[in-house]
Amino acid sequence: MDRIPVCKVCLEPISNFICPDCLYKAIQQWVWKSCPALVGRFKSFHKDFLQGVVSEKTATCVVCKNEYYHMVCSYDYMKEVYSWLEGLVNEQTLKDFLRIFGLGFRRIDNRARGWFFYRNRAPFPENDTAIDMGFCEICENFSYMLKEDASNQMVCENCR
Repeated sequence: MDRIPVCKVCLEPISNFICPDCLYKAIQQWVWKSCPALVGRFKSFHKDFLQGVVSEKTATCVVCKNEYYHMVCSYDYMKEVYSWLEGLVNEQTLKDFLRIFGLGFRRIDNRARGWFFYRNRAPFPENDTAIDMGFCEICENFSYMLKEDASNQMVCENCR
């Protein structure tokens, strides 16, 4: 459990960690082509953003294989870049960014987040009742049926 990287923005476990520098390089190429006047400002944004996501633990990037102390998931990094771009570029450029780098974040904006689980009061696929889904705090497996136990941990059916 100590080796699981956790995003400093959403506090979710990060699977297949891609470092912010690899994400930055990919977006920087797009910025050079789409809006070259923002290249310097994007570099400053990236540097400032990284100062807020420093962790005491490291994770190995699946792309460049380097160890990093900057813990942010790809989803939150792309979401922050999109928010930064909103006031700087036109609507068509934003749509182009979403098409290439969106990761689906325009559809998942209102979930409550927790340390190793999140409570997403969403309909269960088979019926319309609200459920708690996320990662069990005991076995760390994903479950659609989390319940709070006597010690205030969110646990799956198998760990109850």
